[in-house]
Amino acid sequence: MDPNNLNDFDTTNTYDHYDAFFQPDYDRYMRDYESYQHYMSLCEQEAGGSSSGPIRRRRYIYREREEAEERLIDDYFGDDEYEPKYPEETFRRRYRMSSTLFNKIVNDILSYDVQPIPEYFTYFSSRLDATGRKSIGPILKCTSAIRQLAYGTAPDAFDEYLQIAERTSRECLDNFTKCIHVLYNHKFLRRPSATDIEKTYKLHEEKHGLPGMLGSIDCMHWDWKNCPKSLHGQFKRRDHKYPTLMLEAVADQRLWIWHAYFGVPGANNDLNVLYGSPLFDDEIADIAPECPFIVNGHTYRKCYYLADGIYPEWSTFVKTFSVTRDAKTFKFKTV
Repeated sequence: MDPNNLNDFDTTNTYDHYDAFFQPDYDRYMRDYESYQHYMSLCEQEAGGSSSGPIRRRRYIYREREEAEERLIDDYFGDDEYEPKYPEETFRRRYRMSSTLFNKIVNDILSYDVQPIPEYFTYFSSRLDATGRKSIGPILKCTSAIRQLAYGTAPDAFDEYLQIAERTSRECLDNFTKCIHVLYNHKFLRRPSATDIEKTYKLHEEKHGLPGMLGSIDCMHWDWKNCPKSLHGQFKRRDHKYPTLMLEAVADQRLWIWHAYFGVPGANNDLNVLYGSPLFDDEIADIAPECPFIVNGHTYRKCYYLADGIYPEWSTFVKTFSVTRDAKTFKFKTV
């Protein structure tokens, strides 16, 4: 065999060995390449279509927010010379609060000066955007957040009146709730102290003649219309049209709701929510404030709550009478 003559080599076995050695790598490479091509095509579709198709662009909608803010002030706030168009009763019904309280909340947000100031506080301050146009005012942003909370509507429900886009309305609500938590958490979003309990005792005794009552406890169904289908079995009841969440709350005569707890999945009555609620954790741990009260010459160490008949027979629950037999029981039942 002449080594200089290539025809003398048997190349069949050589190519067979080559294919047997490199074929798995080649197949794996082709699979990866096809997967990459499929991924790029999905990215192009998500971005607005492939380069060969029409390019989708975001449509800009010009909103007259200056006119909307001026109209809002004329309708509900007025000025030194003119009274607002709508009276205080209409403001309270649509904002779920008085105009004095709303102005206080807006001023507290704008005057928050703890350094460094969080971004959700600076969000409500007026400034200029990239085009030199003045941003949405704080009254307009807070109104958007309050209306969403008051009516439970979608973020773009008041776009025609407030001239605020859906995304901006959602940002207003998110930042507004964060500001409220920082400003009033230490005063309202907490358990009552010993001083608060004494004031509540006095308030309820003057109002209803019931010493030692801390508040009323009850549960309510909170409709969850957008509940996923996979969770309907845990939150749906026959006597309600939509799936619901059980909310346990305690409120006093001033409507100070200092305790609120949403029941876990499957908790469809007051007892299930009560057993999972942290309401009595402090009493069990013996760290609750001692606030005794005296009735008929006997001293009681713990306060009590007004409850309905479904709650257990505990010393902290006082239930109403099922049948009123005299004027005294009738008055207690009406409380």
